[in-house]
Amino acid sequence: MRVALSQSSVRNAIKEVRRYQGSLPSKLDRALATLAEIGVSTAQGTVRSSMGNVAAAIRFEKAGSACYLVISDDEEAAFAEFGTGVMGEGTYPGELPPEFAGYDLRWTPAAHDPDQPEKWYYYDEEGRRRSTWGQTADAYMFAGSEVMKQMVVPVFKDVFSS
Repeated sequence: MRVALSQSSVRNAIKEVRRYQGSLPSKLDRALATLAEIGVSTAQGTVRSSMGNVAAAIRFEKAGSACYLVISDDEEAAFAEFGTGVMGEGTYPGELPPEFAGYDLRWTPAAHDPDQPEKWYYYDEEGRRRSTWGQTADAYMFAGSEVMKQMVVPVFKDVFSS
């Protein structure tokens, strides 16, 4: 913006600043929505292809003024995010949420056969004993959040400079 030392130039500058000020809420909303889209795209691209239902359930929604949530609410979402069984132990790169305290402690005497400690045993709904290797953590929401953090400055620069 150029301002000359005249009344009309200063008045025009004030009008321009007020116009820009009026655009700030919509620019903020656009920047946050863009970051949420980036988070969804990254998460969907990170979750393993065999978890198609999980990927399809990843979305974002506006949760109030200046607040967007990236959501993964498929019934298998936590298993894909944090991993399961012996294969999942220690594979989540982030800090587990407090409500998952002990989730990563998968070595229990009832769940493991001493002759095959690499397998994890459980009982299905009919009471039949099953075994699984489990799966490593996809950490797809973690990956989405990390990319969103990296993109804050570039996205805001782009949106607020237009």
